Amino acid sequence: MYFPVGWPKYLKETQHDSPPLQYIISSCDRMLFAILCEDTISIWYCKPPVQIVNYTQSQRDLDKFGAYTLAEWKPDSSMIAVMTSKHHVIFFKVDLDISVPNHHCLYVQQEGKLYNTKKDLNGIPDSDSVPAIKIGPCSQLDLEASITCCLCVREDLVIATSDGHLNRIKWNGTKSEKNSLFIRDFPVSMDFQNTKAAKLTESDGYVVHMEYSPIIGGYIMVLSSGRAMFVIPPSTKADNGVAQGVWVKDLKDTVCLAVNHRYRLMAFGCKSGAGVVYVINEVEGTLEVSYKLSVSSKDYPDAAQTAGSVHCMKWTPDGTALALCWQNGGYSLWSVFGSLLVCSLAGEYSFPYDSVHLFPPPVKAMEWGLEGYQLWMVCGDQKEAHQTDYNDNTQCSHAMQLHFVKSALTVNPCSANHEHVFLQGEDKIYLNMGDSSQKPSHLESHVSVGNKLWQMIPISHSYLASNWPIRYAAVDKTGQCVAVAGKTGLAHYTCSNRKWKLFGNETQERDLVVSGGMSWWKDFICVACYNIVGQRDEIRCYPRGCKLDNTFSMSVKVPSQILLLNIFRDILIVFCIDSHIMLFNLERKNTQSNPALDINKRQEVSLNNYVPHPVCVTGLALSSLKTEYGAKNQHIAKEAESLLLNVAGKLLMFPRDNTGPQIKENNLPKNKPLPFCPPAMVATNVENMWTSSRVNVEKAQLMEALWLSCGAQGMKGCEYPSAMILVGGFSDSNVVRKAIKGAFPAIKTVVSPVGAVLSVLKGSVVFGHEPTIVTGRVCCKTIGVALHRPYNPAIHVQEKTFKLGGKIRVDDCFEKMFTVNEVVHLGQMKTIEVHDLLTDSQVQSRRKQPKSIEVYATQSDDPKYITDPGCVLLGRITVNPPGGNWPEVVEGYIEMKPGGTEITVRYRDKQTGLITEGQIDFI
Repeated sequence: MYFPVGWPKYLKETQHDSPPLQYIISSCDRMLFAILCEDTISIWYCKPPVQIVNYTQSQRDLDKFGAYTLAEWKPDSSMIAVMTSKHHVIFFKVDLDISVPNHHCLYVQQEGKLYNTKKDLNGIPDSDSVPAIKIGPCSQLDLEASITCCLCVREDLVIATSDGHLNRIKWNGTKSEKNSLFIRDFPVSMDFQNTKAAKLTESDGYVVHMEYSPIIGGYIMVLSSGRAMFVIPPSTKADNGVAQGVWVKDLKDTVCLAVNHRYRLMAFGCKSGAGVVYVINEVEGTLEVSYKLSVSSKDYPDAAQTAGSVHCMKWTPDGTALALCWQNGGYSLWSVFGSLLVCSLAGEYSFPYDSVHLFPPPVKAMEWGLEGYQLWMVCGDQKEAHQTDYNDNTQCSHAMQLHFVKSALTVNPCSANHEHVFLQGEDKIYLNMGDSSQKPSHLESHVSVGNKLWQMIPISHSYLASNWPIRYAAVDKTGQCVAVAGKTGLAHYTCSNRKWKLFGNETQERDLVVSGGMSWWKDFICVACYNIVGQRDEIRCYPRGCKLDNTFSMSVKVPSQILLLNIFRDILIVFCIDSHIMLFNLERKNTQSNPALDINKRQEVSLNNYVPHPVCVTGLALSSLKTEYGAKNQHIAKEAESLLLNVAGKLLMFPRDNTGPQIKENNLPKNKPLPFCPPAMVATNVENMWTSSRVNVEKAQLMEALWLSCGAQGMKGCEYPSAMILVGGFSDSNVVRKAIKGAFPAIKTVVSPVGAVLSVLKGSVVFGHEPTIVTGRVCCKTIGVALHRPYNPAIHVQEKTFKLGGKIRVDDCFEKMFTVNEVVHLGQMKTIEVHDLLTDSQVQSRRKQPKSIEVYATQSDDPKYITDPGCVLLGRITVNPPGGNWPEVVEGYIEMKPGGTEITVRYRDKQTGLITEGQIDFI
């Protein structure tokens, strides 16, 4: 999920006396951007977005080679190939300019009077520095036919020309005749079984746009005739070494395309103004429509007539959103499976023209920046788009940036990130607590409340300066602790004190690269990372309460790079690049002065047979869901009963089984976990999946449910229930019933109770006559009282200690009475032992005063102190002294019993057995 934020940033503008901007292309690492005019190529840096260098060809070269039209970077960013209008390819060498002082940098940000340059691992200054680059032509090649499009495939260039050839060009400027293709030489069929295969004719045209996907396994091409095809190159076939083509069905007006490697999708833009997304049907061996991208009349009337044909399309770097621009101007942003996120056609923009004006102006080319936080655009002249004569000088082409924030789930879909609306930007975090936000107390008045307010957390500049951009972000279940990871290292933030905690040792920060995600487990942040010094992949856990230092971390070495990480209760699950998953048990140790954690490998499972490529796995989770439910399974499952895997939008469920060959361990323990049996496909077009983290035996059918977000197609691909029961007053409405049947086509029966409008009234009447009809309640929070306890160095922090009666005790302890999601039955007694010492002469007056004990609540299931993040003051228990006077040594019990309409509290003396009634005052 991507959302625009802030104002557009205009980077470069050309007037009528200058050649207009034509094209933009980013390097593979998206650190450098090349912008073309007809006679100039300029190199720009990503952050700050400044021009580093440009090269302008002479008039003689312009007449000889023609105007610059297209460009392509070499994968290592050391060269760039520029195509010209006179069928030439000019190769430019891109080098670091060592003649420039100041560490070969053009700009270095300086703060204060003293400045010490921070260098990265290669000796180049950090992200706040702009390197000096020089560029110059080194060779050129004449292809003898007009160049229509180009792309880089591995270490070669593939350049399409108007004569139908796909030329394979080396970066040294030589042509590989052996690896070049002629599109009329190979057959094109309707499916992968070569049904009705025939060679192309001259009327089919030539390639005008193409992309290559090693994951899908071939080229996707758009022809000048408007048709599209998928081509499997001969190098990937085991037969006669001839390429094979497959037509994309029902496309006659295609103009552009964009390939999503991660989800194995092919998006095509059409002259009608709509987009069509195709996927390979592996069962039938054809290309079939997955969904269409069309702005509805509800969002904008006559969008196709106003905006015109689709002109260009680009997927975000993480593959979760698609940007689409039209020929007459305007842009839209779509989720990976077709939900419209942004559309500028309906936006209100202030322009000095009276005619219809779309924003942005007609986009000639665009590129996403690092991590998808910026969208770079080269926009054309408004006069060309609208054919209107303006009398001002504002007609110009320009380069601009649009800024975005995205959901943390796009790259880090861990379970805790599903608990809150959590967005990450390039320099700040956006956190919405929703309905789970707490009412602010005097201690937490700064915390935003309500589902319409956001906490905007600026990321520490000390961390961001050398580690931009932020790649991963994670929030804990309470919404009080946030962690981020950028280029190297990590940092975490506590909302209660609004402070960032960074590595004190800068070397440790730069030796750690988070590469597979991060997630909170209780008060530990768990990260999947690469240890640069040790040259190995690891799982590391850092305690929140200690300094961010490797001394306090716990680590486990893993054999290969981790791509995804998630946590289910006390189990850590990771997915590695070798298509294996590993499960680890997490257990907190209370034997040391500092928090410690045991990480023990529990199980390893190979998924090679079910994953076409590791990059295609976009979601990973363990769940207590079962495929079968019977009388013996009526209890809430506490174990990991199934494995959920999102493979390119297809949700696979691997249930536990008594047999299975996947276990790899040689020395299995006696209590070995059950293996997983082959999967069942639960749904398709899945963008996100989540299950409830709460346990409620009274509502097991809801708590044990699997929730899916499937883009514009809703719940397509899932098995629907055949009937639905409505409750509440609106269930009598025919409008509501018809709307439900229309939204859920598979539901044939909609049942509503008789007299549903009076259900609340009837319930209160029944309760008045028979109060015992309510037998229990479910705690929505963990509730406890604030007490001091004897000091235990293994579990308590020394900062909260004090002396009482010559003994060391710990203040602010959270003594738990009710746990979140616990079912508390009527009359169930909860007892807590209390102590106090009133022998000092200075406190003798307190013996006649009522004792007050504070009551706190939190969403955490195991709080230690009332000062923990998320703990809020709920009220106070007041108890009068038994017999009018407290003994000098107070030893007794606070007893709390929930009833039908109230909670009763009393104090029982341990020595005398005297009982004193108390009361609870809620604030």
